[in-house]
Amino acid sequence: MRTGSSLDIRSLEVFLAICDAGGFGAAARALGVSQSAVSQQISRLEAGLDIKLLERDVHGFRILPAGRTLQHHARRVMQEVSDTQRAMFEFSGGKLANLSVRIMDSLSNILSSEVAYALQGTAEQMQISAAAVHKHREDFLSGKADILITSLEFDQHDFEIHLIAIEPLVLIVPKGAISAGEFELDDLASALPFVHYTDQRYLAAITDRYLARQMVNVVRSITVDQATAVIDTVRYGHAWAITSPFSLLDPTFSASEIDVLSLPRPVPTRPISLVNRPGALSKTAFALASVCREHLHKEMQARLYGIVPQQSLPEIASFHP
Repeated sequence: MRTGSSLDIRSLEVFLAICDAGGFGAAARALGVSQSAVSQQISRLEAGLDIKLLERDVHGFRILPAGRTLQHHARRVMQEVSDTQRAMFEFSGGKLANLSVRIMDSLSNILSSEVAYALQGTAEQMQISAAAVHKHREDFLSGKADILITSLEFDQHDFEIHLIAIEPLVLIVPKGAISAGEFELDDLASALPFVHYTDQRYLAAITDRYLARQMVNVVRSITVDQATAVIDTVRYGHAWAITSPFSLLDPTFSASEIDVLSLPRPVPTRPISLVNRPGALSKTAFALASVCREHLHKEMQARLYGIVPQQSLPEIASFHP
């Protein structure tokens, strides 16, 4: 290591983002920066350490032995940073009178207990509830919600926005209904009814725009409200649907009965973010976003890997101050 060199949190964050995302471009998207900024950060890190960590070629990149060692220690450092932030908030004795958190309903079963645990001791009264995404803006702007975990987009000049993940949508069909290698959405729409989310649902608008761009003519459709109903209708009604990978964490989903396929490009995506107003909740929201990212990453590894195609897995955003 060169004299006077130092490791910093941002460098470790960028390095881990590359390792986790599987490439410089994917890491840049997860971090919300340019690919050149990611490359420059890694170049500075390698120069400061005076050692090569990653090797890039036409096929992508690979982590060198020194990089593997750094990856192991960097994860421990980032976890300590997250734990320290939480401990310092608790030590400061900061406690709110009331705190209301709204979680998008497709993630409420997965995140509610983690959110409750992470926020314990921060408020005298706390309400954590599931809410359909289309209600989030009204609840937030009216003051009914202090923190949102949502796929709606808010103005970053007015609110603090902590990106949790970017989620590409996927196609779900009855087991064996079509070949994963080659299929046409138009043929699928002619053969089976399409399960459509109600118009109030944000996913419905994304899906409608995608099908219009693909010029798919939906002949028959079934409209439902909840992700559970979408999954059940595909399974029992012999239908097809476009949904989010995280919705497949629903306990009713069974990979033995439903195939998950990547959609033809360009694939629609939606961001999932934690949103709060600047001020007293800033540190709490920052730490909570980190908890959500970590938990979703663990759930994704345990329950979606091998079921959702690799290219259709959500991209978990990296921690960054």
